[in-house]
Amino acid sequence: MIIELHGDNREIGRQHARGAIDMREEVASSVRSAAEAHPLTDATVRAQVDEVVRAWEDLTPATLEQIAGMADVYDLPADGLLVAALGTYLRCLDRTHGPAEGCTTFATTGSAPLLVKNRDNVPGFVNRQTVLRVRPTHGHQWLALSTAGAPGVHSSGMNEFGLSVADTHVPSTDVGPGVPRFASMMHLLEQCTTTGEAVDYLLGTPQMGLGNLTLLDAGGESAVVECGYRSTVVAMSSHDPESSTPGGVLATNHHITPALATCLLEPPSNTPASNSRARHEVVETFLTRPEATFDLASVQSLVASHVGDDGVGDIPGSVCQHGPNVRSETISTTIFDPVARHLDLCLGRPCSDEYTRIPVTV
Repeated sequence: MIIELHGDNREIGRQHARGAIDMREEVASSVRSAAEAHPLTDATVRAQVDEVVRAWEDLTPATLEQIAGMADVYDLPADGLLVAALGTYLRCLDRTHGPAEGCTTFATTGSAPLLVKNRDNVPGFVNRQTVLRVRPTHGHQWLALSTAGAPGVHSSGMNEFGLSVADTHVPSTDVGPGVPRFASMMHLLEQCTTTGEAVDYLLGTPQMGLGNLTLLDAGGESAVVECGYRSTVVAMSSHDPESSTPGGVLATNHHITPALATCLLEPPSNTPASNSRARHEVVETFLTRPEATFDLASVQSLVASHVGDDGVGDIPGSVCQHGPNVRSETISTTIFDPVARHLDLCLGRPCSDEYTRIPVTV
């Protein structure tokens, strides 16, 4: 279940691919789909991808090395894996968007803080999820839920010091050739030990945009950083009670700061924002309950919750999303305990599937 990785970044890419070699056809299919949507024979696409590569050679060469290592093992073109990893970026440059549904993250405060993420994607994506335990040549050890064929931390992770991070996608017009979320999460886990240090890294490094990062450390310090190319902003922080809730911080699939809220890319029907705001309100209500406790059981109940009594999470506000009317459904849940240094992982739907506990180090 766990793919153990160590060494330099090219070797980490190779080991990830070898550990997920049974998923090669799914990875190859995603490369083919990406090439159909954004062919490198198109001069505009080629220029957009080349611009990113030039930026990453300076900002995150580790990401390019991991892609090259995966390409070696999967016997797939590195350019193809790169275009697949850049799919949401290229769609935002096209001014198009994906499904209405999306991920939900939050961090709780108190003596036993937790970082939580419901990961949502198209149903077939559930089979591409990988669990990585990484000992890089340089930097801190980390554990992550990630994706076969994708570099970095492609969902959420925690390092040996308990620093934890999870992302949510936000379709936005404020995008550019900065560091993508999956690379920023890897770098901050390898370089930082506290939420404050991670925030400084994010604010001091050009970001590609396209999302929110929710952070929590072993001391209970939490924050949500909204990432844009022109503007990267701390939206919520446990250091600023006016910006956070009494119980913690949260993020779904829209921005809340003025600098980035107007950049949301969505159709005229407003569907993505409506779904995102409905889930945001449900979690915010949970975090602001009078005399609330935020133990593991209560958190697991929230991430498994549906709006309505039919047991199907296709109504806006359902944190566990699935059903005939959704394109992107909940495919996993991660609950990181930064004090105990372990992950409780549910691969599947948290309303019906079991959790497995995984330590960040062995």
